[in-house]
Amino acid sequence: IKTVHGQDAPLSVFPAAPVSTMIELGRARQPKADMNWIVYDEVRELGGFIEALRIGNSGEETTNASNK
Repeated sequence: IKTVHGQDAPLSVFPAAPVSTMIELGRARQPKADMNWIVYDEVRELGGFIEALRIGNSGEETTNASNK
């Protein structure tokens, strides 16, 4: 993905996988080498997926304030 879209393009992650798979995906991420991630959560009341978490190369994580 990074080769085609570049280092600055964020990777959108939709958690449609078993929990163990998502844990391994997060564990294997290399902050200095991998692109930023935007993780989405399904909220049926809002009609679909919403941005829930951003994980950047700086190691900082931010959550969507509307989910608190």
